Amino acid sequence: MTCSVIVAVCKKEIKQVFAYIQKLPFRIVLLYQDPKDRIGLIVSLHHPDDLGKLKESIKRNTFVTDLRIDVWTGIKNLIANVEIGQHPGNKKRDIELFKEHIIEEYDLDDIDHRLVDALILNSMQPFGKLSEQIGISVNTVSRRYKRLIDCGVIRSTIQVNVLKLGYCANVSFALSFSSQVDPSDLIKEVLSIKNNYLTIKVSGPYDLIIHVLLRDLNQLLLTQKQIADLPGISRFEMLIYPAIPPWPVSGGYISTF
Repeated sequence: MTCSVIVAVCKKEIKQVFAYIQKLPFRIVLLYQDPKDRIGLIVSLHHPDDLGKLKESIKRNTFVTDLRIDVWTGIKNLIANVEIGQHPGNKKRDIELFKEHIIEEYDLDDIDHRLVDALILNSMQPFGKLSEQIGISVNTVSRRYKRLIDCGVIRSTIQVNVLKLGYCANVSFALSFSSQVDPSDLIKEVLSIKNNYLTIKVSGPYDLIIHVLLRDLNQLLLTQKQIADLPGISRFEMLIYPAIPPWPVSGGYISTF
């Protein structure tokens, strides 16, 4: 289970709460402070019961005034939507960083999980170092790695520094659907938005969260209008914050729909 958490805190104590959250015994994939002086984090959980423990742990800090949790039910990474050219006038170049794999039935055991965990922390480690960490032979690491690739459990990709590609900011939209709309039709429209690089289905106050890279103010206004004009959106919340290089974050590039 993966979830996004927005934590409202007493402004004067934001550094203290930030340090407190960093020390919590959960896998925090991303931790940041947003422009509204809230703390945002993306957390990976091993079991649904851990969601309650996470919530209780954060609320235990006396300087936390409120929090919102959105549980991810699906994720779509849209690398081909991002324009790679340095200037808006450049011809768009779509790039494919990986090929789709046919997912086979494969039950991961403890060794597989430990191998995946090690690769998320540092995917450039040689097999020899991985074998020492996990306590298995290099040949076993090689076989397990190939099997995980072949079955579509992991994929090889790259990270890019979006600042060097000309992007200065990110805008996220949290969307709520009206009861009359067909969610699948609306999601198709959302996926086609220029520079929408990440779309997340969530269970919570909203139905969908999307992230769009921005080069300038004009692109922000255009994207905001595209969202507002979508049929079937009952309400949306917008938040702008600096682009976070490198992207994608470790373990954050897998699509599930």
